Amino acid sequence: MEELILVGANGKVAKRLADAAAHRGFRVVALNRSECARLLDAEHPHIHPDSIVVNCAGSTNTKFCEQNRGKAVEDNVIFAGAISKFCEQRGLRCYYLSTETVFGKNSSFTLPTENDTPFPHTWYGATKRLGELASADFAAKVIRLPLLVDIDDPETVFGKLINRLSSGFPIKCSKICYSTPVTYAEAAEGILDCVNQTNHTDANTFHITGSQYANVYEILSRLSKNRGLNTELIGEFCHDQDQIQLLLRFGGLTSTNRPIIHSTIFEDNANAM
Repeated sequence: MEELILVGANGKVAKRLADAAAHRGFRVVALNRSECARLLDAEHPHIHPDSIVVNCAGSTNTKFCEQNRGKAVEDNVIFAGAISKFCEQRGLRCYYLSTETVFGKNSSFTLPTENDTPFPHTWYGATKRLGELASADFAAKVIRLPLLVDIDDPETVFGKLINRLSSGFPIKCSKICYSTPVTYAEAAEGILDCVNQTNHTDANTFHITGSQYANVYEILSRLSKNRGLNTELIGEFCHDQDQIQLLLRFGGLTSTNRPIIHSTIFEDNANAM
């Protein structure tokens, strides 16, 4: 039984990944930030030599990263490099989870592949890109994720929006923020597929991505319709200039290394997870 070590155990991606990995037969070890710090500081850490490490940790809120730039660098860059260095020194396979925001905006309307050069335009995107480079310096592989959706978890963005609509409250959302979304569960399975795939490929970067290119307004409208909610409560949000500067306006990913996911988000009567 292979051991999968998840760094950043309290995060939403890590929790879905832990469940999916256990279902596939991995022995899962989930470490929070303090547990990771003790592991990094240990003179003789107790770790299986064939363990696989997936770094899910980081600061992911765009506004928080903009307002707390030092913290974002610490979480998304310095810590990422430390984890990857630890793994390389011990011969462990390591994966760094990144984001579509390393590409900034897709002004040409062509979705970026793993071969395209990132050019972020937010502090969050910039620190995740630096985290990619810091991880790659120590032979870690990079897995980039698009917008993730879970309407059954009230702690996620779309979960909160669906709850408000279910209560009869009107919602305004963006028509200029695009992505190629997948559910958290689909992302977790895709990450594990990448872990398995890297035994048979020399690629160092992978994109997890859905087949549909849609904005937040379109995504929420589809999810609401599938739940039988009143879509007339959904209106367009008008951004001010400061907000626009922080937005991933034309995001999304495509892939040359991975199959494109036909996400359940866009299936009739789908229950995104």
